[in-house]
Amino acid sequence: MKGAPIAKALGVSTQPPRIDVDPGKTEQGLVKLVLVVVELLRQVLEKQAIRRMDNGSLTPARRSSESGPP
Repeated sequence: MKGAPIAKALGVSTQPPRIDVDPGKTEQGLVKLVLVVVELLRQVLEKQAIRRMDNGSLTPARRSSESGPP
């Protein structure tokens, strides 16, 4: 790195700052993110199914087979 000797002379680190991460909070945040993504996907699929039913492109036979188990 070009600025490394200058940074070293000034006593400044050239390494990016490290983030102190709490594993418990990280896991909770990840779980929340996954739940939001799953809910968003559910809403998108629901809107798509409604649109296909309204357009008539989703026949009754396909409705039952594509909707999955009851």
